[in-house]
Amino acid sequence: EARNIVWLTAADSTWLTDAAAGPMAAIAFLWGDPSDGERNGTFLRLPGGHEARLETGGTFLRAVLVAGDMARAADTHASASELAPGSYIGSQGDVAHDLSCVGPAACLLYISATGTYRVAAR
Repeated sequence: EARNIVWLTAADSTWLTDAAAGPMAAIAFLWGDPSDGERNGTFLRLPGGHEARLETGGTFLRAVLVAGDMARAADTHASASELAPGSYIGSQGDVAHDLSCVGPAACLLYISATGTYRVAAR
């Protein structure tokens, strides 16, 4: 929800990463409880040049690109689309989004979802 991003910043968040795996996606839980199937908000950060698959698993998902330049292709679309900061994506149901953080700068997505989603390296 729009009111939540106003008082939560990426710098103030606790990021979940695996340092042994090197540069990879990181997630910060902001509000709600995904494990209980609740509506929730998270930040997803991808390093520059990183590719990941975001799998919704049948849930409602909306995402806004806060920073960076990204390309996104979904299994429901034939081709990738370029996203600039302020662009958004959404899905309902079981959809896989292939994300590419274009360029050297990291990409930051604010995600609002119902329930859980999965992020995996591509």
